[in-house]
Amino acid sequence: MRVRFLEYKNARSVFEFNLFLSPFDVWTGVVTRNAATGGAVLRTRDLSCTAPSIKSAGQSFTTSNLRERDADGIIIDESLARTSQGFIELIEMGEATNVDVVYGTTHANGVPLGCSRALNALYDSTLTTLTPAAATAFSAPTGGLTGTVSLINVAQGVDFSLDAVALDNVFLTPQHNVPTSTKPTIIDAQRKAVWIHEGDIYSAEFDSGQDAVSALYMRASVTNEWTIDPAIGARTDLVFTFPTKAPYSYECGVVADRPFMNSGFCETGAQERSPLNSYDREERTDVGRIQFGFAFPPDPWEFLTLRHAASAVRVAKGSILGSLDVEQLALPPLAFFSSGYSRISFNNSVNRVVISRPGALRNGTPCGAVALAGLPVIGFTAQRYVNGNVEGVLSNYGGSFVHKGERSVQCSPAQ
Repeated sequence: MRVRFLEYKNARSVFEFNLFLSPFDVWTGVVTRNAATGGAVLRTRDLSCTAPSIKSAGQSFTTSNLRERDADGIIIDESLARTSQGFIELIEMGEATNVDVVYGTTHANGVPLGCSRALNALYDSTLTTLTPAAATAFSAPTGGLTGTVSLINVAQGVDFSLDAVALDNVFLTPQHNVPTSTKPTIIDAQRKAVWIHEGDIYSAEFDSGQDAVSALYMRASVTNEWTIDPAIGARTDLVFTFPTKAPYSYECGVVADRPFMNSGFCETGAQERSPLNSYDREERTDVGRIQFGFAFPPDPWEFLTLRHAASAVRVAKGSILGSLDVEQLALPPLAFFSSGYSRISFNNSVNRVVISRPGALRNGTPCGAVALAGLPVIGFTAQRYVNGNVEGVLSNYGGSFVHKGERSVQCSPAQ
């Protein structure tokens, strides 16, 4: 598989490598901050084969791909600090069939039988050129991979754990390439997508691989809970990631392709502005929006501007994830707003839509073209609670909760 670390501002690769897993194998690594440079370092004690190999002292993330320029042609931000936040993309490139690759990467007594044998069968000594044998060394990806991540704030003594978001059948043919290549990416994904919405099975073909992948992530809105209750020392961060944003967003001043609406990556990021409604746990919101005990669809109390491919948003002062670049989620100025939930709407423009080619199917019946409104988004909230005295010991607790999303799926008249 290709393991790719993408920085948070514009989803640029800061380190990637090829990973070979034998049956029942697990690869692990840890990303930490380099105190001297402010950048990120990947460290691992795992023995699975990788190309390139990861140094025992760790692999520092690089800024070589951070070359975006503003309207005056000046590089916007190539600092190492930009590598300290982001998200991880893993793409299964294929299943090994070459005898040297299979033998070399298979473990015996906890150790691969010969990583160098496997890599020599696939690459030249610089890992920049494929050997003739590499062309037939893999069959199509078969799926079945899983992943987890733990976000640990050492200073606060709290951990937030998450499962990876997985898609199936993204690639139908082998995608193996040299580690120094920029491929494969979601641009290379197959253009057909299948999903379930309100009990109906949709199948549609799109104009590009990124559209097909985005269709599976599309949400008209997302909702999640938060708490800043001082009685339990509570704090909440929200994280929003647009995993397919990069192919749609261009240089500063150039309007993005739909479903995004930004004007390219500038000093303030590539902003996406969305309406936000917040409520406490008893359905109260700002004055005049809840009447007679019934909740009417209110105008948004505010707009939430998500500037980056992966944005951290704090509900109160102090980010519990330790993020360097944090948005602020403002709440109505009411005393009872210590716990509640927020709903962010992403379908506030006719341009925020992904549309399939004609010939889509709903439960096997033609339904013309399918339009999915909103933005392709995933994410979660992280909540921390502090118990000041448990038999004289300070105790911290943490929980993470994925965003709950609503879809908007519309068929044009059957064709």
